[in-house]
Amino acid sequence: MSYSTYNDIKNDISNKIEFQGSSSRGVILESGNYAVYSYSTLMLEVNENDEVVYFNDSYYSSTTSRLQNIIKSIYTLGGNR
Repeated sequence: MSYSTYNDIKNDISNKIEFQGSSSRGVILESGNYAVYSYSTLMLEVNENDEVVYFNDSYYSSTTSRLQNIIKSIYTLGGNR
């Protein structure tokens, strides 16, 4: 699993690449779905058809909001905070 900066994360999530960042990570689950976590909290789960199964829009911190805004820009899930 590669280490990714915020500059890399958008590409990693868009292409469902496993990554580890300073406060986030993306992994492929046993189900084949792709999940993104901020710290240990699930933020996004996408199925193999690139459909959003789950998106966590709750406010936690500015760091998590930054990740949520990256996810929103990829999957057009609404406006930015």
